[in-house]
Amino acid sequence: LLAAFWLLWAAMIAGAVVIIVLKNGDVPQSTTTIFFETTTHK
Repeated sequence: LLAAFWLLWAAMIAGAVVIIVLKNGDVPQSTTTIFFETTTHK
């Protein structure tokens, strides 16, 4: 149940990031690095 919760949470964050990238057209490498680091550490 906890794993499913984290998967749903990660999917929501990933979706938000994709929307931001699509709106901005580009995103700094540092932002994506921080995002992936925080996601993998959770």
